Amino acid sequence: MGYKLRKREYDYNESLFKEIGIQVQEVEGRNFLEISNIIAKNYRRLSIKCHPDKPGGSDEKIQALNRNKAALLQYIKPLSETNKGLIIPGEMRRCVQLIQQRQNDKHTKYYVVFSLVGFLLYISSLVSYIYLGCKLYKAANFTDTPGILFSASLITFVTTFFLSVYLISSLFKKAMDLQNPQREQSENLDQEELKDEMFKSKAFKYFIFTSQCSSYLSPILLIAGLVLQYQSSCVDSKILIGFATVLGCSLLLHLANEIYERKVVNLVKTEGIGDEQNVPIGALTEKPSSIVNPDGAFNVSAHQVG
Repeated sequence: MGYKLRKREYDYNESLFKEIGIQVQEVEGRNFLEISNIIAKNYRRLSIKCHPDKPGGSDEKIQALNRNKAALLQYIKPLSETNKGLIIPGEMRRCVQLIQQRQNDKHTKYYVVFSLVGFLLYISSLVSYIYLGCKLYKAANFTDTPGILFSASLITFVTTFFLSVYLISSLFKKAMDLQNPQREQSENLDQEELKDEMFKSKAFKYFIFTSQCSSYLSPILLIAGLVLQYQSSCVDSKILIGFATVLGCSLLLHLANEIYERKVVNLVKTEGIGDEQNVPIGALTEKPSSIVNPDGAFNVSAHQVG
């Protein structure tokens, strides 16, 4: 099924969707494959209208349409990769580019603040989880059901942590090998080709699976153990404090994501996204290196996709 597009994510790039003739009701609640099919359908329809052989059509309009289609597919691509939204990855890419260019705007300031808050909450959650694990280890009797669940939660967390470190190192090594100038291929992969190769690797798929297991299995075992221990005996107040801190950090992190996304969407509505990703059809004067046939066949060179 995959992640579904939200209205907020449509609003973030509304102008780009509308350049392809897509309204919010057509894509809201749909996954990557469904939205890709809608984009392809609208592209074929617009490519016929924009073709130079048609009244009002031109090479410039075809070039703009090609670039807008490529930019929109790039924007929705995270829907197919992980169970994450589109706004934060989009802002991260944009802010990294601005920082590399030594530029700054409100988007960058918002992202820096959000990243700092998220990092502090993540560290707080990790410290609280370790504290809670230590208290449970001391308080639990590992011969009964709650103790077994506590130990299983701790073992799951530690195992998935070290497995994630191993998989990340494997992915890093693979990326270095792909970018090694001494490898058999004549040219190094660009950033997008490198990402595609990484996403296809088994290590990346195992890493996603491991991350999901760690996110759900370990807390479920921990909560089950707490419930059973609470029913059987009095729970130490320090354990409850540690559990409340872990839960509170998770909720605050989710709240921070919500606030940040709303702030960014409001900023886009009032001031725009900065260097707009979409190109109004007909705005370009540079002659494209590829033409879309009247039947809608799409053939665009790499420098056009950019």
